[in-house]
Amino acid sequence: MSDAEGPVLLVRLEGHLTTEVLEGALPKTDWDDRAVMIVDCSTMTGYDGAARSEFVRWHRAHRERIAAVAVVTEKPLWHLVVSAMSLASGQQMRAFDDLRSARSWVRDGFPRHGSRPPRSAE
Repeated sequence: MSDAEGPVLLVRLEGHLTTEVLEGALPKTDWDDRAVMIVDCSTMTGYDGAARSEFVRWHRAHRERIAAVAVVTEKPLWHLVVSAMSLASGQQMRAFDDLRSARSWVRDGFPRHGSRPPRSAE
């Protein structure tokens, strides 16, 4: 699947993430085709446990409509968390150091599980 086959939902999360901020940032379920989500956490500094739980709940509720999730963060620990979430959920999820790499993954049809995302050249 490429981004031409369904919508690309870009969610930008900044600063410290709370449940209220997350609920305002998550897309509404008004898309028709299976979508790919890009969650840009590059300027996020942290998150509440309740916000993390809310994202997991939201994702479970909309999983059938989401083909893949790309997460943008330079934090190595968050890369591990995304990998663990992908394994636990069976959802195509990858973490990327920059938005350009995430967009490329989406454009190229998000390669299968087990492939490594490209490292940023910057």
